[in-house]
Amino acid sequence: MTELHRLLIERLEGTLDNPNVFVPCFQELGVRANRFHLSCANMESYEWLRATVQSLSIPVGDSQLLLTLVKPAEVPKLMRAEAYVPGAPLGVPKFLRLLAGQNRGLRVKRWAVRHQQTTANGQSLVFGIDQDSAASLMAADNQSIKPMLG
Repeated sequence: MTELHRLLIERLEGTLDNPNVFVPCFQELGVRANRFHLSCANMESYEWLRATVQSLSIPVGDSQLLLTLVKPAEVPKLMRAEAYVPGAPLGVPKFLRLLAGQNRGLRVKRWAVRHQQTTANGQSLVFGIDQDSAASLMAADNQSIKPMLG
């Protein structure tokens, strides 16, 4: 999100150098539910943002993360899910990789970490999870989550 913010500011500054180019205006900027949120002041600013986002990519390791601009109504609603992992903390990426590998119906790439806390005896995690993963968990009566993660 920091890189996205940097790239958007860079592109916005580029519009200021030419008096004949449209300068977009925005009302809000922030993070909501682990998603970058930007409120456009008018339709022209939205169109500028849409075109700009389509032209951006963010490096992630050896690949590029392609971005998509969506309106608030198009953002999938996430449900709250909590997990407690006993023992030494695994870290979120390892936890999700192990969880997904043992539970094929969970789409952990769609999940958003909302909170994490390490305790003396383990790690507490709170996620926003997609509807498909929630349905998979409910169909299995919450028993599809494997207890052995290490």
